[in-house]
Parts: sequence; structure tokens; C-alpha cells
Amino acid sequence: MSKVTEQPDDYVPTSNFYFDKKNPAPSNFDDLQIDEEVTVKIKGKVTSIRSDSNGKSFEVVTGKVKIDIHNAKPLGIGEAMADVKKERTM
Repeated sequence: MSKVTEQPDDYVPTSNFYFDKKNPAPSNFDDLQIDEEVTVKIKGKVTSIRSDSNGKSFEVVTGKVKIDIHNAKPLGIGEAMADVKKERTM
């Protein structure tokens, strides 16, 4: 039987993403900066859902990750076309 521990009042939910050769990082991963605001879109399958008196959570097996960096440098037309082509082949 598992034991649920109480979270401190200052608990902040976080997400962690791991990429490797089999599951490569998004093309703009190297543009990320600490403390930069981003939007992350995840496509995958939900593998578990929890909802009880201690809170709610879910787990997703990640299939694809897209990162939108809010203050990123503008893409050139060649870079944009390459990104579209790569997006279509995934």
C-alpha cells in the first residue's frame, strides 16, 4: 500500500523533459534560457489519472514536444520552411 505525503504550502508543480537519440529534443531546444517564459505543447497518451482528497494528477507518455519561446529571434524563410517540413514528417 502506498503512502501519500503532504506537500509543503509553497509547493509548485513542475515538469521535466528528457530527450535522447531515440527521442530527440525539439529543434529550438538550444534557444531556451533560464527564467524565460515558454509555451510547451505535448502530444502523447494519458497513462494514469488520480483524483482524491490530497489533489489531482495525471501522467502522460510523451510522443512529441513543441516549444514556443515567447522572445525568440524571428525565423528566416528558409528556417521556417525547414520547420514546417520537419513538423509534417513527425
